[in-house]
Amino acid sequence: MHKPLQYYWLVTKRWAWLVMLGIVFCGGATFIVSKLTPPVYQATATLILNQKTATSASDNFNTSVAALSTYADLITSPEVLAPVLAKHPGLTQEQLSALIKISPQSNTQLIQVAVENTNPQLAEQLSNEISLSFQAFANSQLPGSISIIPAQLPIIPVRPKVLEYTGVGAGIGFCLALAMIILFEWFDDRLASPQEVQDYLGVEVWGMISELPKDKVNKRDKRRTALIKGFRQLTTNLDIIQRVYQPFKLLIITSALKHEGKTLIATKIASSLARAGKRVLLIDANPLAPAVEQHFQLGKRVELARYRATGADTGKALEGNLTEIPNLWVLTAQSFFSTDSQEFTWDASIFDYFKKAPFDYIIFDAAPLLSWVDTQVLASSVEAIVLVIDASKTSRKTVLRAQRLVKRLGNPLLGAVINKSPWIEFADIEPPHPIAPNRMMAPEASVPYLLPEEAPPRFNSSPIARI
Repeated sequence: MHKPLQYYWLVTKRWAWLVMLGIVFCGGATFIVSKLTPPVYQATATLILNQKTATSASDNFNTSVAALSTYADLITSPEVLAPVLAKHPGLTQEQLSALIKISPQSNTQLIQVAVENTNPQLAEQLSNEISLSFQAFANSQLPGSISIIPAQLPIIPVRPKVLEYTGVGAGIGFCLALAMIILFEWFDDRLASPQEVQDYLGVEVWGMISELPKDKVNKRDKRRTALIKGFRQLTTNLDIIQRVYQPFKLLIITSALKHEGKTLIATKIASSLARAGKRVLLIDANPLAPAVEQHFQLGKRVELARYRATGADTGKALEGNLTEIPNLWVLTAQSFFSTDSQEFTWDASIFDYFKKAPFDYIIFDAAPLLSWVDTQVLASSVEAIVLVIDASKTSRKTVLRAQRLVKRLGNPLLGAVINKSPWIEFADIEPPHPIAPNRMMAPEASVPYLLPEEAPPRFNSSPIARI
């Protein structure tokens, strides 16, 4: 699948710390090692070979150039090095040969004799002694003559080159970090963009909810503004689709996995719709981790099962669950437990009542779709489904499993909500269904929703357990 440029920009932002860590760590380690390594100095003497075999200077030059490699090979011979070793007890021929670097200069009469050592004085001394020993040997044993340009005391070490080595180490760190990023991204199955969510689910992404940091943020902070904008867009799109394109009343808000933010989305949508004048019933249909009651601080619990068992009017079960937000009723998860078996049950009579009840929206905050069978039963009985996806952890494979399950249930998947979205700045999404974006945002179709963040809270907004 083709990945847009925004994907690579997000990858760069996500892994910038690893790149910096690789550069700083490898570059810093190389710098420290270079500083602790003893410096090595190189002293170089130059030998000039002159063979006079003819009267022509050109012929003598060509002869000297031809013999240059032979003379260079003889410099490290035992006969040449023996006088030098005699002046330095404890130094073997192998050790001395390892210090010498012979470099005949092509197309010249020059041979460079370089000696490397951590002691600059010893390097200079050895280079000159070897040159003098070879001069004596060549002048007595070979037809040509050798002239010497003596080595000078080296001042600057040839290695380590701290800055150069540090740069190389930083480059290696960058390459290692890049290789790790490619490896991680290759095996990372998380969704890469909102467009990819739409491609996998085949429905529109209604809204993207950003994740705010745990520290306090200013009211004008752009991250908070993006969060409010995301909820407003989500609620507006939901109401427009319900009134114009696909009428529904019973709506389930669920997710594929646990802890993806279903309760946060459900309570915000329900509160916003109620503040806009809609009659809303919010049902906590998550017996695994009920949290709606805690969020709204409902002091009085009314069991729907008890009313139904005694033949009383089912509607009375809602009277005690009106929240401090006008037009918003809440049914807790405990309301649906059977008084006899203490089992969480759904039956057709409940849904018959809900379809006739005087509400504009009945929203179910359900347990995870893939891990709770009762959620699948509930999803098959409602009229519309909204899937919440946590962008920070939900994998492509999980989204596909949820999509196939919803398709088997037979009820429409209206849209998806991306929670903890890192893509807020890339919020332009092409909808896959025929709802035109300009029509959805038309002034006559919009509703002035107020979110809890924009109005004085009339209830205790304690943290939601499943956010």
